[in-house]
Amino acid sequence: MIEKIPLKQNQKETLKSLKDAELVQVFREEKNETRKQVVFQVLYNRYDNLVSHLILKSVKNTEDVQDLKQVIFTRVFNALNNSAYKEEGFFKA
Repeated sequence: MIEKIPLKQNQKETLKSLKDAELVQVFREEKNETRKQVVFQVLYNRYDNLVSHLILKSVKNTEDVQDLKQVIFTRVFNALNNSAYKEEGFFKA
């Protein structure tokens, strides 16, 4: 278990250094919605390009990438928020 990190805007560098599992843990333990969004933004930034690339390979239509990416990240956010996320394997998967 990692220490509770006070999530101030200027501490994003600390968050960026955490592994995915640690970020997920901080996200799930955080009660403040604004600070949760800061943690999720780090995960989003980490996987934004990868998700865009995978979507583009599948749909071959650049116009659909943003819409599908929004759906995917919204589902991830909701899964993390509602305890639907299973801590098995890697977050990346």
